[in-house]
Amino acid sequence: MRALIYCRISKDREGAGLGVERQQRDCEQLAEALGWTVVRVYADNDISAYSGKARPQYRAMLDALRDGEAQALIAWHTDRLHRSPSELEEFISLCESKHVSVRTVQAGELDLSTPAGQMTARIVGAVARHEIDHARKRMLAARAQAAEKGRAHGRLPWGYQAVVDPVSGSITNRIPHPENAPLIREAVKRILAGETAYAVAKTFNDRGIPTPQGGARWHTGLVSAMVQSPTYAGFRSHKGVVTKGTWEPIVTAEDHEKLVALLSSRGRVMHRGTEPKYLLSGIAVCGVCGAVVHRNKSHGYDAYTCSANTRCVSRSLPKVDAAVEAAIVALCRGLSRPVRPEADSEAEVASREAEALRERLDGFITQAVDGSLSPATLQRIEADLLPKIEEAERRARPKSFVPGLDELFGEHAADRWGQMPLLDRRNVVRHLVTVTILPAKKGTRFRLEDLLIRRKPD
Repeated sequence: MRALIYCRISKDREGAGLGVERQQRDCEQLAEALGWTVVRVYADNDISAYSGKARPQYRAMLDALRDGEAQALIAWHTDRLHRSPSELEEFISLCESKHVSVRTVQAGELDLSTPAGQMTARIVGAVARHEIDHARKRMLAARAQAAEKGRAHGRLPWGYQAVVDPVSGSITNRIPHPENAPLIREAVKRILAGETAYAVAKTFNDRGIPTPQGGARWHTGLVSAMVQSPTYAGFRSHKGVVTKGTWEPIVTAEDHEKLVALLSSRGRVMHRGTEPKYLLSGIAVCGVCGAVVHRNKSHGYDAYTCSANTRCVSRSLPKVDAAVEAAIVALCRGLSRPVRPEADSEAEVASREAEALRERLDGFITQAVDGSLSPATLQRIEADLLPKIEEAERRARPKSFVPGLDELFGEHAADRWGQMPLLDRRNVVRHLVTVTILPAKKGTRFRLEDLLIRRKPD
């Protein structure tokens, strides 16, 4: 008798396929005892029959039986073959039409050519499905309970290392990683101090720091997503409900809230793509046609030239930069408060409104957990409150944020301007003034009168 062997394991925790190998060894011993010749072995490793994921080796095994390559099939147990009723019916039809003999190591012979054997297979399949359904419910309940108590769940986040129980060998908690956690703190501190996520990514790349996925290149989106993760502030989120975690946070909850508000601000200028190298390129405008100016060296010197027509304006780049920087420093030195107030009364009202709505929703969730509120009622309440919360939180976000701007005001404006990254200087220029470059009069060199620097309204 020519036979096929099929093996499957749902979770390969060792990652080496050892469970499949053990099944195959037992199946081969059974084939030898029956006097059958094994012509091929099919194995799906780390794939659940319940999950619905494609099992390529299982499908290949069915095709081999249809093509008549073998007249028998050996499996370790019937639940290794299928736990889905639809899969079982397909398998029964195939074995009945092709007269395939089925044997298992644990459950013995499965005669699918008779009504009694088919009924047995269906009963065994139904029992297996029942068991996995209950296991799934227990798993979901355990996850919800773990979330409510703030226990860690899932893959260990980058920036943490596992605390392992020396007796059982199980993971009991997570603590900050001595090398990676300081990088997260550094990124958060630098962004809160006014640097961009792009600048942090560039620095990490220059230092050769691998990404959380082991890649070689950091980028703006990766840094932004990392620093906004509530996990690093010691919070856990489960189905929209945030609870305090039991692990040690890497950053403070206060810094986490500030940073999320900062990066979600619509007024924040985010840089993507090639890093700009010049203060006013793409910002200052031509005094003739109104187009933005770009850096140009076609005349043999660095100049800001009209991007639409090089004959409109062309002025010395270093001299224009120096004049604009002097104007910015003078403007900031003469002011005792931010040009745009940091506190927005409307935003504060919206923030309090969002907090009150959140507290109401949390109260209803507590009632649902206690059983005094039905899930259907909670769902209707959420459908009503969540859009209101989102709208209030949108209005609570800062209308504008310019990294480092507040630190420029006062007598130390010149020193602080010199320490700011170029990207943040460009953002300050955009925020404070408009710069128009006028054409030079024939035979004259650059003069301050060739620039129109106007302060934007508060």
